[in-house]
Amino acid sequence: MTNFQWVIPQDSMVTAKSLDGLTDVVVTVNAYREIYDGTTSTQIPVCIGLTSPAEGFIPYDQLTKDIVDGWLDAGTDKEAIDAELAVQLENIKNPKVQVLPNPF
Repeated sequence: MTNFQWVIPQDSMVTAKSLDGLTDVVVTVNAYREIYDGTTSTQIPVCIGLTSPAEGFIPYDQLTKDIVDGWLDAGTDKEAIDAELAVQLENIKNPKVQVLPNPF
């Protein structure tokens, strides 16, 4: 079974200390989209910029992975990324080229 997921490393969300009267506002998320088939995986780096929320602001210490995953889903072409990851995984498992030792 092939699984796709967002990988959000520690220290990967850039925040503004103060923005539009709000504190610790996430302005950039640096993450990876990953494919894993149980034995092999590969990732594509993704960076999205966010605008200051006019309403519905969630304090930084109340953010969850599901919330940030939602931002990444909304801020990227997830289907295109997943398609590229599937190709990369296939190429890792069944390479079209190889490096052979010199025959001499």
